[in-house]
Amino acid sequence: MTVLLPGPHVDSRVVSIASEPVVRRVVEAGVSVYEFQPTMMHAKVVLVDDDLSAVGSANFNSRSLHKDDEVMVVSSDRDLAARLGRHFERDLESSRLKRREDFEQLPWWRRALAALAAPLRGEM
Repeated sequence: MTVLLPGPHVDSRVVSIASEPVVRRVVEAGVSVYEFQPTMMHAKVVLVDDDLSAVGSANFNSRSLHKDDEVMVVSSDRDLAARLGRHFERDLESSRLKRREDFEQLPWWRRALAALAAPLRGEM
């Protein structure tokens, strides 16, 4: 499994910091997590094999799914999935792979901020 997340250009630094412990667990579980480097990335796209794609405005959290007025379009069109897959592969070329060491090298204050933000994760 490969996940592409926003990199240094984000619209909410608090959300980015609060998510670091979760991303760390995902990386430690063996998922390849990349951060997009060139610009802010706001796309929400899911690709499953070559058959299913979902595109929309919904974030992948409970607030977006249950409280906000967000939408996703799900398609079984293989041509659309292939096109989105090509875009994804191209975006990975401009991205940086997250490593376990990245989390171990975070300064103490950054880990403290992430811990303080933990109770708010369900609302972010």
